Amino acid sequence: MPDQRGIGLTEKPDGGYDTGTLAGDMVALMAALGHTRFAVHGTDTGMPIAYAIAADHRERVERLIVSDAPLPGASPSPPLFVPPVLNNPAGSPWFDRRPVGHGRNHAPGRRGSSA
Repeated sequence: MPDQRGIGLTEKPDGGYDTGTLAGDMVALMAALGHTRFAVHGTDTGMPIAYAIAADHRERVERLIVSDAPLPGASPSPPLFVPPVLNNPAGSPWFDRRPVGHGRNHAPGRRGSSA
């Protein structure tokens, strides 16, 4: 799995971290791999990038799946990075804001499951 610009072992340029540029990076990667049309799945902070791919490169996107994130136009646009108090391991800061250990039920079979 390749890293996004500025993450992991990639170069750390001073700019280009906007969703439009990151979407262009993904489309360029898919083209280099020989894919002219493809499905896109964006979840959590990857959702705005997936949405930008679909909006800016609709001729390349066969289908779009977004999850665990608010949709542009349907709810306020959240920042990509939030204070650590909202980024707790209980789950998404957008949908489950209960503190860790306060009634969070995990799906059966999941690590740390209480079900």
